[in-house]
Amino acid sequence: MSKVEELLSRSSLKRARTGASSEELSLLISKSPTEIPGELLEFLRITNGGHGKLSEYPHFVIFFAASHLIAINAAFPGESGLFAFATNAVGTYIAFDCRLKPSGIFAVEVPFADSVKPRFLASDFASFLLLVK
Repeated sequence: MSKVEELLSRSSLKRARTGASSEELSLLISKSPTEIPGELLEFLRITNGGHGKLSEYPHFVIFFAASHLIAINAAFPGESGLFAFATNAVGTYIAFDCRLKPSGIFAVEVPFADSVKPRFLASDFASFLLLVK
């Protein structure tokens, strides 16, 4: 069992879908403006979305399906380096900051403003999954 599978088996995440097809994942990878972390791709292969409560801010998460990620990430300004994979449904995206190595996960308020700083949530996708309760 992989790390992502193990974390999903222990979480209360409501899985909304079956896993993404290899075609959907290939299209996402080819159209993405940044490299997509492997743990997120594995998550999409297993569940392709879902929702659940978080133990910390922003307290709720809706994971996007692979087929929606290209359009959603087109909303981020130019060279932001952010790759959104989820939302809280009330104005916050949850995104990797791909400018960082390794990339961290941040809550990003919408609309984007220079005065609003992303809020750190986790160092990687597996650590973020630990917040799903």
